[in-house]
Amino acid sequence: MSLYKSFSEKIGATNGASMSELKKYGFKYSSTVFLRRFGNWKNVKELSGFTFKLGSIYSKENIVRTLLLARTEKGRRLSQREINENRELPCLETIFKFFKTTKISKVWDELEQNIEKTTAERKIYSLEEIKDLLYKQYCLKGSPLTTSEIESLTKQNILPGKSTIYRYFKTCKIKEIWKTILKEKLTHE
Repeated sequence: MSLYKSFSEKIGATNGASMSELKKYGFKYSSTVFLRRFGNWKNVKELSGFTFKLGSIYSKENIVRTLLLARTEKGRRLSQREINENRELPCLETIFKFFKTTKISKVWDELEQNIEKTTAERKIYSLEEIKDLLYKQYCLKGSPLTTSEIESLTKQNILPGKSTIYRYFKTCKIKEIWKTILKEKLTHE
């Protein structure tokens, strides 16, 4: 606790350094070490002689909304560094706590599970809609579409972008996507 206290004084955190300040100013231990040992940040601060002040209170819905808004503004997922640098967003520890993970990719996967925006018209699609749209085009053509045909239909605002489709199916192989769609659609018919 003396290390934490002296570090807090060194950086001028009169009420004890926050978890994000520890990382920002290069404290030699992760804040998760303190959390594991002392249970919560309130205990860390109080045992170090600081008064615990409750910061902003987040709900998972609030975090989801802010992350999706930041993602929309950037046009892509934000990296851990970008999240840490953005003062409008909760710190990574808070995000990880609500999503019960330590990987930002898992947070984004959960957020994007049922929605994705295309670059064409910013339309929101679900995975089922993408499968239905691709299957409809399969039925019209009589065979699976190539990547260049998908790109052409994306430009016409008929299909979502190729990268959106790949992300949903978690593969960059068009044959695997068609195999999944056809297997699913043909077993339901």
